[in-house]
Amino acid sequence: MAADKPLKLRFDGFELDEANARLSCAGQPVALQPKALALLCELAREPGRLLSKDALLDAVWGHRHVSESVLKTTVSALRQALGDDPRQARFIETAARQGYRFIGMPALSPSSRDLIGRATALQQLHRAWQCSQTARQLLWVTGEAGIGKTHLIETFIADCTDVLCVRGQCIEHFGSGEPYLPWLELLGELSRRDEQFVALLRVAAPMWLLQLPWLCEAGEHEALRSACGGANPLRMLREMAELLTRFSSKRPLLLVLEDLHWCDTASLHLLEYLARRRDLTRVMLLCSQRLAELRASGHPLDALRHDLNLRGLSEEIVLQPFSMDEVAEYLARRHPHLQAAPGMSALLLQRSGGLPLFVESLAGDLHEACAQPDWPVPEDLYGLLRRQVERLSEYVRALLEAASVCGTEFRVGVLASVLGCAETQVQSACQALTGGHGWLVAQEVVALGDGTLEGRFAFRHALYRQVFYQRLDGMRRARLHRAVAAVLLARGLSMAAELAGHLEQGKDLPAAVRQLGYAADGALERFAPQQALQFVRHAMELLAQLTSTEPSTERQLDLLLKGGVASAQLHGMASDEASAFYARAQALAERMPDSAQLGWGLAGIAQVRYGRGEYQAARQLSERVAALASRLGESGLAIAACNMGGMVCAVLGEHERGRLLLERGIELGRALAEQLPRQRFFVDPLVAMLGHLALHLVPLGLFEQAIMHAEAALARARELAHPMSLAVATRCAGMLDLLLGRELQVATRADELAQLHARHGMHQADGAWRILSGWAMAQAGEATAGYARIREGGAILQRLGMLAGHVQMLSFAAEAQLLAAEGGRAVALIDEAEALAMRLGERARVPELWLLRARTELAHGARGSAEHWLRRALAEAREQHAAGTELIVLLALSRLPEPATHDIEALRRVSHALPPAAQVRVLREALALTES
Repeated sequence: MAADKPLKLRFDGFELDEANARLSCAGQPVALQPKALALLCELAREPGRLLSKDALLDAVWGHRHVSESVLKTTVSALRQALGDDPRQARFIETAARQGYRFIGMPALSPSSRDLIGRATALQQLHRAWQCSQTARQLLWVTGEAGIGKTHLIETFIADCTDVLCVRGQCIEHFGSGEPYLPWLELLGELSRRDEQFVALLRVAAPMWLLQLPWLCEAGEHEALRSACGGANPLRMLREMAELLTRFSSKRPLLLVLEDLHWCDTASLHLLEYLARRRDLTRVMLLCSQRLAELRASGHPLDALRHDLNLRGLSEEIVLQPFSMDEVAEYLARRHPHLQAAPGMSALLLQRSGGLPLFVESLAGDLHEACAQPDWPVPEDLYGLLRRQVERLSEYVRALLEAASVCGTEFRVGVLASVLGCAETQVQSACQALTGGHGWLVAQEVVALGDGTLEGRFAFRHALYRQVFYQRLDGMRRARLHRAVAAVLLARGLSMAAELAGHLEQGKDLPAAVRQLGYAADGALERFAPQQALQFVRHAMELLAQLTSTEPSTERQLDLLLKGGVASAQLHGMASDEASAFYARAQALAERMPDSAQLGWGLAGIAQVRYGRGEYQAARQLSERVAALASRLGESGLAIAACNMGGMVCAVLGEHERGRLLLERGIELGRALAEQLPRQRFFVDPLVAMLGHLALHLVPLGLFEQAIMHAEAALARARELAHPMSLAVATRCAGMLDLLLGRELQVATRADELAQLHARHGMHQADGAWRILSGWAMAQAGEATAGYARIREGGAILQRLGMLAGHVQMLSFAAEAQLLAAEGGRAVALIDEAEALAMRLGERARVPELWLLRARTELAHGARGSAEHWLRRALAEAREQHAAGTELIVLLALSRLPEPATHDIEALRRVSHALPPAAQVRVLREALALTES
């Protein structure tokens, strides 16, 4: 029952500090025996929960051989020290013949005593805060609009004087919100509240610092962009958990997220991730939402909330309307003269339904009407608010209607520009609307870039904004939305998703589509691919509404490519989801004129086709990209074509042609130097081409050159500090070591890839390190375990939709089974690999597979059959002009019992024709055999 972190809490004037074994009251120590203190800690660690006598004896005394009388005596001593009466317990409650529970709660502050009808809810919040010192707490505060969620939360925050509380607000947008907005607001506030926080961000959560460029030092933002390249959304989640863990180890933290019914998808995924983490302590997440809106919109938060509650990972406070007594209490406190009127409480309850905001508005309206007996009571809150709107001047109504289009929160400067009024005039008018139970509340003033200050306001309640927004007719509403969009664009204040929403409401669909494309870019930069997909799909829906005369083909291609990238991040580059987007993009591209955008789109599609093992399609696309590059004079496109073309040729067994293409691409890349358009590539193209060229030089027998190129790829990737490029360089180096039979180096590369995956969450690195590690394990005598790990890695890559490399993975698995003396299983795997190689056209793999067949035959003593497969492998290697592969096959033939003289002579001829490579085992062994 003991917790990892020592308990520290305050209750009713007492302070319990487990780390220092101290209980104090009003700053003075309270004498307690060690066992009594330990018992208090165990009880207080789980406030409100009944702990059995056996559980307490185990936790405090370590076993059950101590009698219950000892526990009873210790409880009595504890009560005496606390001044607690068991007949009217304040701190320790007895459950007869069962055990004890801690019921101590913090004393209520004056603000708490001012709260009506929410005492139980407030106690539940305080109890959760105590529990958060040893285990992460997530609480939902749920209720309809106007029920008092914010008032309860603010009262609780006011009570928690010893806690750092930061808040993030989900804002109602016209359209989808930007990813992670409430969390970024939280981080921004933490950076202002704690001067050490940015340093912690830099170390623990660089991907989040990347999203807050104003907190970066000079040049740091670009360095972070490079360092975080290729990372996936999971790393964002892990970094936030690590950040909160480190920060809360120094001081407890209360995170408040309000109005989650407007929450973006990425923020919700992060909340779910944190909720399922059981190792996060001294953090309490407090979230508010409207249940009716969740269910009406089908928001995923509704299902998540229900699931977490069922699993005991969260608690929920559902706020109910005021009862008759609570309405009467409200009137007695706020409007005592109204309470005296006969039946007033019943009337207010009947008309308001007990909704606190409605009760407050009705009572205020009645107060202004001086409680006239003929006062007409509105049927609902909207009716009351509409009546109050009619009392405003025409200018104020127009101002608030325009403000409602700006949003729940707005800047004075933006509103003034929309209205065409002086900013000082609008500031004064807004300020006048904040008094008493006014329409607006003032927000923190904003400092502009030129040093001037600008006011900010928000509607007192979202319902208030809705009343003014609904007053607008369709034409005026659309014009105001267009005006707001124009002002936001002119002032450079807008976020693309917000702009898209205003433009869509303003019926400017082409501009809305353009902004949704920018919003998708922004979501991808924030590693929120699911949000990016939402933007892309919505933009495609709007495009479908445009007339055929409006140019949309290029925009549609751009959106399809963005959808492909987002799907690749979510499901894998070669996944069915990504492939569907790229297939539509390719079909569209066939009808488009030549352009650089088209070329880059085709290059991206070629990457997907290659990953799925569709090599001929990838080749055709790379050739088209090469032709486009030549016609347009685009060196970047030429590099992309060389990269893909070289990779395809090599896997098809056209080694020399592949080599020439990759070398040409490397030459072009080095010529461009700093002008190389790296942002166009998933992986730095020079790193990719150097790494792949290293692998493709092995069949040609250029071993030393291969090693040199692999080292150059690693050096460049490390210099760039680009994780995806480093993963590719490390994988290529590991595969080269494997092909050269360097077991220890392969194991080292596998470890490096595993670390990259752990740090950056790259699925391809996850699959690759397992395959390399499994092969190394099999070579080191752990063949069965190595086989299992190889298959794990292959399964990961297969789930990403990748068939490229699958044949080779099967050959490694077959070799592991052969080493485990499982010849039958090895043959079955070779059969599967050969069938797949023939179907995909992977001729480069065929000699390797026939070499393996020969080894299985030799293991069964079938020399003749082994020689047959070696002869076939030799013929295939010679047909591919693969001198390196020919060397390996001839070495195997020369090692057969009673080898043929012509094979040894051929081995001598080939081994002497190849460039020297002293560090390569196969060449050393070939030379040694022929010389002996």
